[in-house]
Amino acid sequence: MPFEISDLKEHNSELLKLLTHNLPDMLWVKDLEGKYLYSNQAICDGLLMAKDTQEPIGKGDVFFALREREAHSDKAQWHTFGELCFNSDQVVIYKNRAMKFEEYGNVKGKLLYLEVYKAPFYDKYGNIIGTVGAGRDITKLKKIQLDLEESLKTLAQQREQLESFNEELEKRVNQEIEKQQKQEGLMIHQSRQAAMGEMLEYIAHQWRQPLNIIGLATANLETQHVMGSLDKI
Repeated sequence: MPFEISDLKEHNSELLKLLTHNLPDMLWVKDLEGKYLYSNQAICDGLLMAKDTQEPIGKGDVFFALREREAHSDKAQWHTFGELCFNSDQVVIYKNRAMKFEEYGNVKGKLLYLEVYKAPFYDKYGNIIGTVGAGRDITKLKKIQLDLEESLKTLAQQREQLESFNEELEKRVNQEIEKQQKQEGLMIHQSRQAAMGEMLEYIAHQWRQPLNIIGLATANLETQHVMGSLDKI
């Protein structure tokens, strides 16, 4: 029995469904109102909490977000995804081009980061009839990134503290050097004064002896003059 083109199309369609259904990445197609036309198992399990891939058809992200919030009304941060997804759909439709987004929110009370690619979906006439999208869970990668950013921030703060410490240390060293130079200058000045005093004392000592002799001679002359023993010239 020959293989018909219609059989090939059906085969390819089933193969495509099989591939998209089992891929770990989230895949979907939505209409202009943000209602699902197609969703694979990954988005049903990881984001919508849908019972199967048929349940999202005709419904939007907000429907599933509200259902999760109502089911866990005692936990305000149980599910915060929903509106953000619809908003990014509208941006893609408005700009009429493929775009990349980073969307995040709580799912089952835990923070979920998605790297999302969305593009316009056209009919055969080139009219936009919705969007197609793919999302990948990057929570672990994002945590590593955030931890790295925090480490770099801490490192930058430590570097600033070290630079501040070095500046303060340099300032104190310069102050100590200046103080030491002043003390050395004072010591040199005092040493010079002491040397000058010793020199003056030495000079005074050298002059003191001849002055004493002159004084004694003068006194002797005065005594002789008083006694009349000096010869008159």
